[in-house]
Amino acid sequence: KTSSGGTVLGLLKSTKTRWFRLEGGELRYYESEDARPSTLRGTVNLLNVTVSSISSSHAIQLQLHSEGGRLIKLEAPTAKLALEWHNALSETCLLLAKSPSDKSPTATASS
Repeated sequence: KTSSGGTVLGLLKSTKTRWFRLEGGELRYYESEDARPSTLRGTVNLLNVTVSSISSSHAIQLQLHSEGGRLIKLEAPTAKLALEWHNALSETCLLLAKSPSDKSPTATASS
């Protein structure tokens, strides 16, 4: 997957390819596909985040909107993969919103 829009999940000014793992209420992004701890580039806490999808002629984007106004854009290579990620991220955000005292939902997904 590719992250952009400020970039590395909104942190830089360019587009970077990253691999993602959804785990324990966090979206973790890695520099390489093997997702070893040494390639971890950052995490995004999904508490109070909303997910939306944008489709264009050349890309399928997911947008994560944080309560603090941060916008994170993720691009999926296929519509099917974008839908899977949208559903997993939305479900995780919903679980976190329903149980703020327990920030570790059991739903996980990885690329």
